[in-house]
Amino acid sequence: MDTIALKAPGGFLTSRTKKWQMGNWTAASGFLDFSSKNSIIWRCDYFSIINLHFEKLPFSFGREESICIEYGSKNEKIWVIVKNLKKWRNFIYAHACPQLFFITEEEIYALVQKIDILSEEIVWYLWRNKHAVLSELTRGIFNQSEVLGRIKNNINPKSEELYGFPFCVFRTEKKLINENKVITNSWWLYQSDSEEI
Repeated sequence: MDTIALKAPGGFLTSRTKKWQMGNWTAASGFLDFSSKNSIIWRCDYFSIINLHFEKLPFSFGREESICIEYGSKNEKIWVIVKNLKKWRNFIYAHACPQLFFITEEEIYALVQKIDILSEEIVWYLWRNKHAVLSELTRGIFNQSEVLGRIKNNINPKSEELYGFPFCVFRTEKKLINENKVITNSWWLYQSDSEEI
């Protein structure tokens, strides 16, 4: 079952119509769609998305930043205008191209401004190392419940606010193709959370 992560009013434009349509955007775990008057106008699964980038286009009485999405076998294009555009772009990109998605150092700084010092240490450790078992995150200084509480109640909610997805993801098992090994019972940075890397 697809879980809805982001939902907001916004604009939708296609290269065919060349006229903005207003309605509601929904980003779920398996698809992105635009609806108007309770009817789905456009829907796309993330695997069909080939590329996306920011583009300024005429909108209303000026020019607005939009997300241009290229998708499908014929490289069709649509444009998205919505509040918190960067958050939507990050969410779509992370689901469409998980192997390429990477949270930048600048985005990490934005996250750590919103969390406490212990949470910040956890964030920087995972960003540098990509994954860690719980004992690495406690480092003998903090207890496990403190670390888990920070991930659940502080880091991940703030990350979802900023990026549209959690920063820390727990995996019981994950295969690393390049190193030909399996990592068990570890916390992973979200961008590394594909089945195999």
